[in-house]
Amino acid sequence: ETVSCRDLNGTRVSMSVGVIPGPTAVIEVADAVGFSRKNDQTPPIGRRSSFGVGQLIKKTLDLGYRKIWIGLGGSLTADLGLGALAALGMRFFDADDAPVDTCPEALSEIVRIDREELDPRLAQTEITLLYDVTAPLLGENGALRVFGPQKGATEEQITQWETEFERLSGMLGGDPAAKGSGAAGGLGFGLASIGGMLISGADKILDRIGLQFAMRETDFVITGEGSFDTQSIRFRKAPVAVMELLFSNDRPGCLFVGKSGVDSYELLRGYPKLRGIITCPACDEPYEDTIARTFERDVLPMIGKDVANTSDL
Repeated sequence: ETVSCRDLNGTRVSMSVGVIPGPTAVIEVADAVGFSRKNDQTPPIGRRSSFGVGQLIKKTLDLGYRKIWIGLGGSLTADLGLGALAALGMRFFDADDAPVDTCPEALSEIVRIDREELDPRLAQTEITLLYDVTAPLLGENGALRVFGPQKGATEEQITQWETEFERLSGMLGGDPAAKGSGAAGGLGFGLASIGGMLISGADKILDRIGLQFAMRETDFVITGEGSFDTQSIRFRKAPVAVMELLFSNDRPGCLFVGKSGVDSYELLRGYPKLRGIITCPACDEPYEDTIARTFERDVLPMIGKDVANTSDL
């Protein structure tokens, strides 16, 4: 389905909403407010909003869908999801009872929240929030402390907005310690406060594609990530979920990454079915060629050696 929404820069753009049997609509947050939308016109972090995500949800409801999956990863926003909630009809007011913007730099002005005009169709809709990281909303492992600097937030902003996140989360209601509530700059928490269900995106997708069953007929598994680091492990990103399945299914595998920020020895000790970490460094040639060459040089011999060692022949 093709719909329109406001992107990270406030520009109206056409977006694709996926459809899977159910029927279930699938919305990718990063498509609307993620890195792919960043350009010279992108406002600073304090002025960015998740409003476009709420518009996508509303357009999906207009199309008649009452089951919606929302992929929370890859956003460049940190507004607690208030922008999305505003697009869905929630209203925010200051001490003079005047409407307030929902971007991060205006959070301190909000003293009252009105749900009266929240889209009533949400009550009859099953919204599944697929988080890519287990981060809670608040604290050292939360939305702002871990991911704020990556999105351009200063230490002063992080400290101030953390206070507002804590205050406003109490007004919205919900569990700020829930896994995934800190995903997408707090969007996970915001949408959970109106009934969305926070679920591991990795587990949901791996179950959907039947990887658990496929592994039973598999000799060697290759998983990977662009940049694999301590956050990948701490917040149980998709490759880690696959590595856990290696152990539970007694299957060997390797990690194929663009760069690694972890100690290889410690990682292999923690995941004994992992045979190694293969890094594919950037270079002057087309990256597809680099991947192919690295795969042929490093991954194929590893597979051949492992299969040969476990063969009954």
